Amino acid sequence: MITLTVQDLEQENISVKKDSEITFENKIYKKVKVLSKRDKNKIPEVTEEYSIDSSEIILVEHKLFFSI
Repeated sequence: MITLTVQDLEQENISVKKDSEITFENKIYKKVKVLSKRDKNKIPEVTEEYSIDSSEIILVEHKLFFSI
């Protein structure tokens, strides 16, 4: 799992504010889940659910939430 912040992506000229899909390191990632910051403890459980099919996962930390 790759963990990034919105600022990290913006430095790479990648906008995550409007799109449900981003291209990062020549790979396309689709937003599948959003978690509140107060649900941070659920991240391992949720990411495991999506990693079953060997998909790469990016966790993006926004100001108020995380997107997976």
